[in-house]
Amino acid sequence: MRLLACVYSSETGAWGNLISTSVRGAFIYTMFTRMPGLLIGNSLYWLFEANHLAVILEFDLEKQSLVVMQAPTDIENNLTVMRADDGGLGLLSISGFTAKLWKRKTDRNGVASWWDGRTIEVDKLLSLSSEKPRKRLSLIGFGEENNTVFLPTLDGVLMVQLESLQFRKLSVSNNKLWLHPFKSVYTGGT
Repeated sequence: MRLLACVYSSETGAWGNLISTSVRGAFIYTMFTRMPGLLIGNSLYWLFEANHLAVILEFDLEKQSLVVMQAPTDIENNLTVMRADDGGLGLLSISGFTAKLWKRKTDRNGVASWWDGRTIEVDKLLSLSSEKPRKRLSLIGFGEENNTVFLPTLDGVLMVQLESLQFRKLSVSNNKLWLHPFKSVYTGGT
């Protein structure tokens, strides 16, 4: 299976050259379509599933290249790409009531690998009531500008900021909802 990318220039009004890469096996689909791609530096990243494994597609806008990399194999498919605390590529995975942050690091020999980062026990952080029946947490949105995760609970949707671990309950129901938060600033003319 081949994956293709192309850049459109709004300055010239033209499409650039077609860039491609191959993925082993013929079975690929965008399992994580509810989560948008992420721009880090000069590269865009998207999550896919190929042959029942989570993979990340990197489109380097400067080099005009596509690379497919495998996500850590011991995580569930409840994840999203994110900016790591060092500004590089990271992953957030949620399993049960535990969130785990991963970092992609390159050693001095140029070999890249995933590093297990911080683990957050979400149920302990939020003091979820033990009297209510629990259901596994799922990821329904991620705010890339401030590393904020959106999690549905029995009480509604919680917004958790991953650096400070501060959280807030949103006045939104949690029925089959995907959130695509964005931040926009407009400076009025003088």
